[in-house]
Amino acid sequence: MTSKMAIQWERFAGDTSRFALRMAFARDPDHGRRTEPEIGFSWGGIQLWVEGKNLCAHQEEGELINSVHWYLLPVIEWFVQHWNPLFHEELLPAKNADNTGWTSLRATRFPPSAIEANEESASEWEGVWQAWWTRHALRAAREGGLFPDVVFRRFRDLVEVSWGPARGQGMPEHFNFVYAGPDSCRLPPADIAEPLYEVLAGASNYLLSFSPNSRRLKKLCSAVEDMNVVAEPDQRFARRRLANSLE
Repeated sequence: MTSKMAIQWERFAGDTSRFALRMAFARDPDHGRRTEPEIGFSWGGIQLWVEGKNLCAHQEEGELINSVHWYLLPVIEWFVQHWNPLFHEELLPAKNADNTGWTSLRATRFPPSAIEANEESASEWEGVWQAWWTRHALRAAREGGLFPDVVFRRFRDLVEVSWGPARGQGMPEHFNFVYAGPDSCRLPPADIAEPLYEVLAGASNYLLSFSPNSRRLKKLCSAVEDMNVVAEPDQRFARRRLANSLE
């Protein structure tokens, strides 16, 4: 069980009644034997709060655990790399088949029967769907971890956070998220961008302190420094070059 750990670094930002993020790092229980050193340093726990709901809270073998525990460097990199689409891309790859990003993605997961028999068209549909999912769904960054199925996207002048049941490959039957959904909320961009940025910046600098010569972590910290977080909904939250800075 990973419900208790000796915390080495922790940062919380935001308002749990609207949007908040908590990230904490601890000693890798596998002592770095199973992964790269930079990733090993990033073992820890994460909580994602939306309108009073901690989407990472889960029941594991009957015990309530408030954080998802895993290697968090890929999650940090995912937020930074996809910052622009998370806050500025609204339209889904095929169509807005439902009211939220999560339900629309679920409804369009497979090609419609009209093109299913056409291998080229079906392949194109699936490729476009997968690319949009990768840019917007938190689970795209899980790399083996058990994360809630949360989707971020722009919605007019707001940012939408939507989520739903996360059952899938690798998730044991005794593991269940408390707030499985489906559910959603829409908030002003700054309510989400500012706490996200505060935690990402602090976490990136902390990891770099463990491995100051790591090219991967230097690149991450440089990308975070290039992020321009502002409150106005009609301005960009990141400079144009950020989209490719981690590729």
